[in-house]
Amino acid sequence: MTAFIHSIMVQQKRNMFKGWNLFLIIFAFFMAQMGMFINRGGPVPSVHSFGSSSLGWTFLLFMFISTTFSFMFFIYRYRFLTSVNHVQSILSRESLILVQNVLFLSVAIITLMGTIYPVFIKSIEDEQIYVGREFYDLVNAPILLLIMIILSIAPFVPWKNANMASYINKKIIVLVIAVLLAILNSWIISGHYWVTISLIILYFSSIQIFIELYKISKA
Repeated sequence: MTAFIHSIMVQQKRNMFKGWNLFLIIFAFFMAQMGMFINRGGPVPSVHSFGSSSLGWTFLLFMFISTTFSFMFFIYRYRFLTSVNHVQSILSRESLILVQNVLFLSVAIITLMGTIYPVFIKSIEDEQIYVGREFYDLVNAPILLLIMIILSIAPFVPWKNANMASYINKKIIVLVIAVLLAILNSWIISGHYWVTISLIILYFSSIQIFIELYKISKA
């Protein structure tokens, strides 16, 4: 849903991503059902599960029917969801939002696979394995870091098209200040290099927000 909330702004502003937004809604509904089934249907031991009742399988059947119907309807109506406008530049707000959406989707799918993979292995090989924090740190952390970088850039990039050289010239001072503040802050708290990178992104975003608020107050 986070991806959809960002993507719907593109549809409102540029009349784009109609089909993509509908796909995100269907996928979010599927993931919500999948999460409920995993937690309550019995695949993963939980105090919230339905226990020995057959309700879990009934819910799984409902999930299959609703998801299948949703995607069939999506395919049937797709010709009405095409957009007249298209992404014109890699460095544009709509382009960065689309990339960010794909990354959000990747994190969701990876997390889902990491959750159901042990259940799948146990069902076919009767072997108990665990997917722990190390897996998610290794796979999801770089993607989330990239998402943070895009989130710090996308809101301040124009729609349609932006000049790369002009953007860099405008933001280079902000970036330098953010790097210096992050290094100083990280040195004070003796933070890991991941902390330093995160602080750079945080300061870079915060400074730009304050600049925009200042411009609005002076307008």
